[in-house]
Amino acid sequence: MLSSLWRPRVVYYAECCDESMIYFAPHDQVVIEGHVALQKAILHLCTGYNSVADIVASLSGVYNNAEVLQLLEALRQQC
Repeated sequence: MLSSLWRPRVVYYAECCDESMIYFAPHDQVVIEGHVALQKAILHLCTGYNSVADIVASLSGVYNNAEVLQLLEALRQQC
């Protein structure tokens, strides 16, 4: 489970490919299918200054909070 105080930041380049995002790690590539617009919105907010709570609050008017948290958790685990 994510801590609402965690402040994620982007450390890998990501590229949109059809209906997925590809994250380029030094020795691997991670593909996360679907929710491309949400992934882009989250990446834009992952500056290291915004907490998980800040990110969820920023996106709550457009996206479901549970989806945001689920995608943040997937990014944390896979990237």
